[in-house]
Amino acid sequence: CRYLCRQPPSPGDRDHRLRVAAGAGLRPDIWTAFQERFGIARIIEMYGATEGNVALHNADGRVGSVGKPHPLLEDNVRLARFDLARGALVRGPDGRCVPCAGGEPGELLGRVGGHGQTVDYDGYTDRQATEEKLVRDAFAPGDAWFRTGDLLRRDAEGYYYFVDRIGDTFRWKGENVATQEVADVLNAAPDVGETSVYGVVVPGADGRAGMAAACPPTPVRPSCGSSRGWTSPGRSSIGR
Repeated sequence: CRYLCRQPPSPGDRDHRLRVAAGAGLRPDIWTAFQERFGIARIIEMYGATEGNVALHNADGRVGSVGKPHPLLEDNVRLARFDLARGALVRGPDGRCVPCAGGEPGELLGRVGGHGQTVDYDGYTDRQATEEKLVRDAFAPGDAWFRTGDLLRRDAEGYYYFVDRIGDTFRWKGENVATQEVADVLNAAPDVGETSVYGVVVPGADGRAGMAAACPPTPVRPSCGSSRGWTSPGRSSIGR
């Protein structure tokens, strides 16, 4: 969708019979612009992985959300608190994983086996690789959950939102910084077409400082001053 939006506007932008666009990975900064420009009545966003057992589905048009699990499988999807500094799931005093509070980012887990409606996980041909994708005794003795390796958050209405891939997030001045969340802010700036955000080591400082590589929407020289002024109001919500 981003590539299509980069093309010059054309009288033929809406000359089609497309009613629904479905897929995965449509970022919030491009969602509405794509839908309005090309006249797409409905967008369906999804989340899943070929080898995983978690599937989320947003057929309601909630901009930026990857959706919800099927109602019968809702109890088999959990967000567990994740410590970015240690690179590990957080265990409470009882030795169990800690469920995330509303709006709190955590690793998305999918229940493996058990009773009732579940989506199983057959794993890889390598037994060790399979075991590394599971967390056991997470919320109850003997249970097993598939680790997606993705950080998501869940709002009060049960909609899930992708935050970042574990490993892409870094810490700076005691704050966790999700690269994708920063990129979403920058991508909405008028002089920015696409960005890649990453952490860099600063001598004498703990953690990593944020750096962004940006491409303009068209092959012109962007104005750093205008972009800096545009992002300033949103900087309080991200680590800096």
